[in-house]
Amino acid sequence: MKNYFLKATIFVMPLLFCWLLIILIDPYNIFNVNWIIDKETKFKNLNNTYERGAIGYMLWKKLEFERNPSRNLIIGDSQACHVDENLVSDLYRSNFINMSVPGANLETKFGIFWSAARQVALEHVIIQLSFMNLNIKTNLFQSTQDYIDKPYLFLVDGNICRDTYNLITYIFTKNNNQKNSGVAFPSTVEKNRLFDVQQEKVFRNYTYPAHYYPELKRIVDYCNTNNITLEFVVFPIQQRYFDFL
Repeated sequence: MKNYFLKATIFVMPLLFCWLLIILIDPYNIFNVNWIIDKETKFKNLNNTYERGAIGYMLWKKLEFERNPSRNLIIGDSQACHVDENLVSDLYRSNFINMSVPGANLETKFGIFWSAARQVALEHVIIQLSFMNLNIKTNLFQSTQDYIDKPYLFLVDGNICRDTYNLITYIFTKNNNQKNSGVAFPSTVEKNRLFDVQQEKVFRNYTYPAHYYPELKRIVDYCNTNNITLEFVVFPIQQRYFDFL
């Protein structure tokens, strides 16, 4: 029997060590452990790849909002990620938090809005509408909520292990590859490549998502009823998209 428990212990030790490392490194700050690696370094490494960056940004920003909520929000996708929340705060003389997430479709933005509305009495909300993301199906907010509702998922996700490893690697090498980031400014070559990809995957069979209109109207009605200033913003996109359509 002793031999059995010894073998079992040896067998699970690597797994336990991996879990402990994930909790201590805490790449998305879900456990709010920052005494080994500071928050600024973690945030800088969220956007190494588009796919993980999208989930990482959503998870990070939702948790940060729950810890330090604000009545004034900026909600958008990768275009709005570059909006300086401090500049907006100065312009409106109110404290704004930028909750924009790369790859956010309207369902993601709806989730961010209603989650914030349940937590605080909102005063001013700026929502960026993106023509390019209207047909995206992935709801990043729901994917993130699954991690928050079931924290054990954080310990069994292979991507989290990889992100933990990448963060540890960055500490020693200072090499932060952001060329595939969802928030990085692409080069001209990358812009052309991105257009070709989106042309086939997004715009070839583009349909106007009329089913989103009732939810947008519900948000407008909610803001009017609760005296919340609501603004919609549309950022410019390349002329090539309009020429193609």
